[in-house]
Amino acid sequence: MSKTGEGSHSGKNIASKLFEDLREFNLLSKILGISTDIGYDISLGFESFRLQYLLELWVSAVISLDW
Repeated sequence: MSKTGEGSHSGKNIASKLFEDLREFNLLSKILGISTDIGYDISLGFESFRLQYLLELWVSAVISLDW
């Protein structure tokens, strides 16, 4: 992650920052999977990450369509 010590270490904040950094460095398309522990906050956070990721893929596919 690019900056440490910013905000809470909740699963949602960690997943959001990871998503931003992967997008910034154009690495989203290279994700095959993510492993975490089974902590409740982490599980919720990475569910949010999964939804952001799917939305990003959908938007990219729609933008690339030749209307």
